Amino acid sequence: MNNFNVFHAPIRRLHHRFCHTMPSALILVAAHLFPSLVSGQYPLPQYELDEVVVIASRIPTPWDQLARNVVIFDREDLQFMPINSIPELLEYAAGVDVRQRGPHGIQADVTIRGGTFEQTLVVLDGVPLRNSQTGHHNMDLPITLADIERVEIMKGPGTRTYGPNAYAGVINIITRQGVDRRAKIAAFTGAYGLREGTLSLGGQLRGLPQRFSISKKVSGGYKVQNHPQAQAYTNFDITTLSYGTAIPLGPSAVNLTAGFTRKDFGAYSFYSERYPLQREKTTADYIQAGSQLTVGRFVVSPAIYRYSHTDTF
Repeated sequence: MNNFNVFHAPIRRLHHRFCHTMPSALILVAAHLFPSLVSGQYPLPQYELDEVVVIASRIPTPWDQLARNVVIFDREDLQFMPINSIPELLEYAAGVDVRQRGPHGIQADVTIRGGTFEQTLVVLDGVPLRNSQTGHHNMDLPITLADIERVEIMKGPGTRTYGPNAYAGVINIITRQGVDRRAKIAAFTGAYGLREGTLSLGGQLRGLPQRFSISKKVSGGYKVQNHPQAQAYTNFDITTLSYGTAIPLGPSAVNLTAGFTRKDFGAYSFYSERYPLQREKTTADYIQAGSQLTVGRFVVSPAIYRYSHTDTF
């Protein structure tokens, strides 16, 4: 009886090992020979995506060849994001600090990677918008959200490429070009006399692509406790106009862009708590004509522009 138990024990261990290892071996062989049957799925289809070209340097570069840290918001992102101003858009970028002193893009300071607002350069269609007065009004942009094709945020030093004021990073805003048939009307209202409306048109007129946008934002201001006069210093009135076209010139075209924005707002406690009853008016106008020419292996982008900004505090 004891001999039988000694003989039977190794057989029982072999049977146990066979039952546990054989199914695993069969599964491995089946997975190698018939991967689609084991996984229950067929091979996924492969698609060839369009090449993404960004302007993080003076020469447009494909995304996969870019050596810089760049965040891109394209036209589709702007359509589905809950924003109504460019500063609100920048708040969604990691590493970008936006400090708004008022809603709807009244005034905002933008910094990148711990820099200052004076070290962050804003570029519109490749043209640096350097404010000779102060960087506090870098967001006084003469365009609307409907005019933007995409926004490229380049983190890190860009002084070598874009000149001064680009030590911390660059915010490059690119407007829509070419024929884009569209008509967009948006309007809403809210408390404290808030009203906002936007009209944006795009299409072809007399053989030339045209785009035009106008935006109006108005608020009657809100009341502040212990300051009965504060309501007159919390209202705002913002008007923005923008226009763009492309004129054929030989093998290329001249892109013409113009814009204007005016802000009249109460700057209640914006800059000083000791004297809170403050008011400010700013205007910014911009016009640019540029083209892109290919000369052999080189790309030449001549441009002429004018940018003016006024500030009455």
